[in-house]
Amino acid sequence: MSRSSYEPICDPEAEQAFLGSILVAPEVMGRIANLIAPADFYQGAHGRIYKAMLDLYGRGEPVDLVTVSGHLKERGALEGVGGAVMVGRHPPCALGPLRRGFTSSHTPL
Repeated sequence: MSRSSYEPICDPEAEQAFLGSILVAPEVMGRIANLIAPADFYQGAHGRIYKAMLDLYGRGEPVDLVTVSGHLKERGALEGVGGAVMVGRHPPCALGPLRRGFTSSHTPL
């Protein structure tokens, strides 16, 4: 399947957990930046949040709630993604696998 014909599965909670996991363990950006693209997200707001994370990571800046929210605000995009509350929203039960360095299939990242 080519990337252009790929349609992501709609699971907003999984996307929120993924983004929240990055905020909790931003060191994973080095392992995922080349694997996941903003277009991989079903929810446009989630893709824009992840794009902000990639931008910050690419510039060597911290990836955290304050910097991601600030980056989006500077570009006039913070309210468009649901505000700072949406940036920091994540189900805490989904953080364990990423902290351990495993994906849902339990293979190392």
